[in-house]
Amino acid sequence: MGRFIDETGKVYGKLKVLFRDPQAHTKPYWICECECGERTSIYGNSLRNGKATQCRKCGIKQSVQTRNGKIYKEIIG
Repeated sequence: MGRFIDETGKVYGKLKVLFRDPQAHTKPYWICECECGERTSIYGNSLRNGKATQCRKCGIKQSVQTRNGKIYKEIIG
């Protein structure tokens, strides 16, 4: 079994770690707050490995903006 890493107060991208998720999980999950105000539960390794840097809402918004930007460039160019 690995050692416990306290992530409380750390910032990963747009996410700030608030506290450990009180629900029973086999692995450590953390309650994080995104810059937009959304709170979500995220696996600790995903935070440290850079796989989770924002909430789903911000991720969807970013992907739509990126996709629309490419379509706009194709129409103009």
